Amino acid sequence: ADGIEQLTDDYAILSNGNSTAILWTTVQDGVSEVHGALYDGSQWSHDVEITQTGEAARYPSGVIEENGKFLIAFNRIKNIADGDYYKDGQADLCLIQVTPTYDISISDVFIDDKIAPNTNLPVYLTVTNAGELPVSNISADVKDVDGTQNAHFDYNEVLQPGESRELEAYYTVGSTIKSGEIQITVGTTSGVEYNSDNNSASVSVGQSDMEITNIISVEDNDMREVTISVKNAGYSIARNVKVAIQDTNGNEIIEKVIESIAVQAQEDVIFKVDANTFKTENSFIVLTAIVASDTGDANLGNNEQGFTILKGSKSPNPSDDAYEYTIASITQKNNGVDVLITGDSTQNAILYVSSYTQEGRMLKVAAKELTATQIAAGSISVDLGLGGASYVSALLLEDNNSMIPLTAKKTQSLQ
Repeated sequence: ADGIEQLTDDYAILSNGNSTAILWTTVQDGVSEVHGALYDGSQWSHDVEITQTGEAARYPSGVIEENGKFLIAFNRIKNIADGDYYKDGQADLCLIQVTPTYDISISDVFIDDKIAPNTNLPVYLTVTNAGELPVSNISADVKDVDGTQNAHFDYNEVLQPGESRELEAYYTVGSTIKSGEIQITVGTTSGVEYNSDNNSASVSVGQSDMEITNIISVEDNDMREVTISVKNAGYSIARNVKVAIQDTNGNEIIEKVIESIAVQAQEDVIFKVDANTFKTENSFIVLTAIVASDTGDANLGNNEQGFTILKGSKSPNPSDDAYEYTIASITQKNNGVDVLITGDSTQNAILYVSSYTQEGRMLKVAAKELTATQIAAGSISVDLGLGGASYVSALLLEDNNSMIPLTAKKTQSLQ
């Protein structure tokens, strides 16, 4: 059966003269289940899981009845722990009847993080045929944050069993941006669905968007007065805004909470940091400022920024003017990024680029040693691997021994 990638040697072909199907078993994580595919006269459907025994299903066989229902027989074998492995236990003969059904579902949905009044905001949804029959005449309804109908879409698409496809809808934004969750529901007129619980998904719109706009550190002997400027660049009031400073291990040193920050408003949060509390042989300390709120965040790529304080002397103000180089831009390219660095220095350096999930978890980090000539030549390509990443950050350091920043940390969201 061409086109069925997961087909194994443990299979059986069923036919009643009008319909044809194939059954087989697939092993994953020590569990074997019966899978199947239907033939429509020209092509095989995608893989559909038929059993969910959680044990070992083997030797499938069966018949297709005249009414289109499947009578399937298989052996269910219990897995018995034997040290680090499992051995076969009791084998039972199982008979199940499968009625091919329509079942369309939303497996993923996301939106553009930029929203503006009186526009159509693109909504991208991944639709999957989770049933055993092909579906066509797919529709999607978009409900507003108050539950009212916002938009309706019809798609001239045919999805084979097990097949997924990305479809595009949009959410009509009014003159006032609302904050809350919009709901997208898909359906089909091909027939009555077996399961409608997986037809809907929600996504947040009009959230607040906290960002760090500036950090200034002022010397007071070994005490540092660190001012972190944060702004709500989103579309709703940010509540319980937490601003914190972390060390290089991600440990929180100090925090302050602001009750609320209005849309487009900025607040300066002042911390007193004692440089002598850090055990380091270096004359400087690398720290990270973090901001978050209880009202969600439209973009987590601007919620943190690195800065440095020096022990025994004035700390640099982490603006571009205070460094020898500036990271002008970060551009996504294939499975990595191009980093453009500007400046007139002759200093060699090491470029560190990190990728993060939407929730802020680091995925990968890459380092690249650069000469001043390479930096001056133009964009630096860094192969990072961006699978699952929502944003990246870049920082230029003097070398691995001193770890002195030569640029402010720059963060860039990915498309």
